[in-house]
Formats: sequence, C-alpha cells, structure tokens
Amino acid sequence: MKQIIVCNNKQQLYDVLDFVKKDLDPYKVSKKFQFQLELSIEEIFVNIVNHAYEIHDNEKKILINSYIETDPLKIVLEFLDEGNPYNPLKNNDPDISLPLEERTIGGLGIYLAKRNVDSIEYKYKDKKNILTIKKNLE
Repeated sequence: MKQIIVCNNKQQLYDVLDFVKKDLDPYKVSKKFQFQLELSIEEIFVNIVNHAYEIHDNEKKILINSYIETDPLKIVLEFLDEGNPYNPLKNNDPDISLPLEERTIGGLGIYLAKRNVDSIEYKYKDKKNILTIKKNLE
C-alpha cells in the first residue's frame, strides 16, 4: 500500500493525481480509464476540502491510501479525513433528466464519482470519514 498525506487545500489535488498516476504507471491504463478515475478523485477530494471541516483550515490533513488488488485486477483508493461525519452516498442521485433550471443544487459531484468507478463505499471509523473507491483495470 502506498500513502500520501496532503493539506486540506484544493491546490493539493495535483499532488494527489500525480501520486495515483505513478501508482498506475506499470499498468498502462487507457486514457479513458485515467480520465474517469481522475474525475472521481477530483470530485471526492474537492468535496472533502469544501465540506469536511466547519472552517477551511490548511492545517487539517487528508490521507489517501492506494493499492492494487487482484482477481480482478483493480486499484483501490481510500480517502480519510477527520472532519464531521458525513456519508455522501446516503443522498439520492440527482435527476439529470430534468432541465437545468429545475434541478436542485448539489449532489452532481458524488454522482459523477460513482458513475466512473466500479464500487464506492463509505464508513465512519475511529473518528474518521473513510470513502473507498475501486476501479477495475482495463
């Protein structure tokens, strides 16, 4: 397992994406796979930065674990933060069939994250939010 710890700051997204890309380099994934995974990572990471803590605090940390599982071959990413307990998966998916002016605000980011990975899970353990995504390697 590989791990990166970053500050609760949107600018750290690039470090996170680079960290994951290096973990995937030996697997020669497609551009489509890379785009889908990066979109999910971005949506999850930005949501943590924007919503995990009551006030924006660069001193707060976000831990990301990355590892490869076999049978089937997949990347697993765990996002851990010590913010307020919040399960983003408990909300209903937005109704994307509605015209834009009739849609409610919020929820589209996690919806996009869910649509671009093979599995996504949430748990709150040891005073930490833990959001885990898995994506099968092509």
